[in-house]
Amino acid sequence: MSNQEEQETTPIPVENDGETQTAPVPSDDDIPELPAPEGQKKFPWVRVIVLGWVILLGIAGLAAYSGFQQGVSTRVSQSATETAGQLERQYQLGLEDFSNGFYQRAIQRFDFILSQDPNNAKAIEMLARTRAIVDVTATPTVVLPTPTPTLTPTPDLRGQDERFNNAEEDLNNGNWDQAISTLLTLRKTSPDYRAIDVDSMLYVALRNRGVQKILEQGELEVGLYDLSQAEQFGPLDIQASNARDWARFYIIGASFWDVDWGNATFYFGQVAFAAPNLNNNDNWTASRRYRTSLENHILALFEQKRHCEALVQHEILGRLDPSLIGTEDYERRVNTLDDRCEADKAEQGGG
Repeated sequence: MSNQEEQETTPIPVENDGETQTAPVPSDDDIPELPAPEGQKKFPWVRVIVLGWVILLGIAGLAAYSGFQQGVSTRVSQSATETAGQLERQYQLGLEDFSNGFYQRAIQRFDFILSQDPNNAKAIEMLARTRAIVDVTATPTVVLPTPTPTLTPTPDLRGQDERFNNAEEDLNNGNWDQAISTLLTLRKTSPDYRAIDVDSMLYVALRNRGVQKILEQGELEVGLYDLSQAEQFGPLDIQASNARDWARFYIIGASFWDVDWGNATFYFGQVAFAAPNLNNNDNWTASRRYRTSLENHILALFEQKRHCEALVQHEILGRLDPSLIGTEDYERRVNTLDDRCEADKAEQGGG
């Protein structure tokens, strides 16, 4: 046995109550592992590094998602702005087409706007106006009577020159119906006979009959049809163009009668001062219709508590009929509307 082995197995004397006893020497297996001194503990660095990367990746992901959302929001906003701009451009082009008489193209533009923005009030109104004009000026359906076999019309045996001269005479005498009938027959049976002169005479006859129907006879739809036919041969002059516009405004205003007094007032107001006696073969002249629609429009605005607008319209009524100014009823209404208008302004300012 070596000295080391002897040293490891040599009992250790222990005093116990004055007696010396021998304590067994513990082996290596019996000695517990002591914790490392403070400051020398092992720290899980790998976990710290992984956790840090997870946090960084989370932050980066949130930032990327936030940027994506902001980008989407920006693109959506830009797209909405661009769409609104395009629709406004189409609306302005539609107004130009309407003003120039290109009604079918205007209808297409307003229809497109409403397909993108169904609640666009401006497009809805202009579409209604344009369609009303197109409906009024549309070619009327001609119902041909069933021919009776026993009736044979007397053939027109006159020569081309005679027909032309008769049409020219009727034209000079203002017999528009007879001139148009003769010229149409000549144009149909002899299309190559003095075609330019025949077309020019047809233009004059249709133009003059259309103006007469509108301004003198109160047959607005018939007059509009004649003028539309005259335009097939040449542009209308100022008088004929004005008569056409007045007839259209009158008919559109009548379509709003007792339905929308604001629109009725607007359209009859376009006619009342330029052609006050214009009517549609009845006693309702344009000036009378304008006066009546204006009065009802004022009452409607008052009921809707739109007092300031009602006041403006009431003052227009006074200028339309100066005899009202100074009367007790007129002044009372003006004062009432003025007081309520000021109260509305004060309430809106306080709000």
